[in-house]
Amino acid sequence: MESEKLGTYWSIFETLVNQGGVLYRRYHIQATSKTVLQLLVPPALREMVEKCHANILSGHQGETNTFNTLQRRFYWPTYRRDTKLFVQACERCQGVQPQGIKKAPLTQLPADHPMQSFAMDLIGPFDPPTDNGNQYILVMGDLFTKWVEAVPLPNKEATTCVQPVTEFLC
Repeated sequence: MESEKLGTYWSIFETLVNQGGVLYRRYHIQATSKTVLQLLVPPALREMVEKCHANILSGHQGETNTFNTLQRRFYWPTYRRDTKLFVQACERCQGVQPQGIKKAPLTQLPADHPMQSFAMDLIGPFDPPTDNGNQYILVMGDLFTKWVEAVPLPNKEATTCVQPVTEFLC
């Protein structure tokens, strides 16, 4: 077991940094493209998992968020596994975890003739705005004919949206 840990530290030797007598691991987080210094945590101080998971400011934030918090600050060879085991053993989290998320069934909205029922949605804001200053797209559709129109808009104010909606309905 000790030789496994030694092998792990040996494999990351090139990434180790000594700053003021404290050992860190230089680690590149691919998701954010940032390089961070992770403190190498000795076994006696590995209750960091609990501090990152059940922090008074962050609450019980689940396995992924706890791991991401740890990953930005700390390192030891088994920190991924230790995080998973700790969160799975957390009584408070297991007590409130929903058992199977129920989803509403997909249904079709009834429409017997054109323009009986229609749907609309706003997409945006897009950055940068177009040359005309538009940052949103209003999408409207007739549920019977499936006719869809998309209208660029500079903002999502009701006074801006009312004219395209009126034109679509008329």
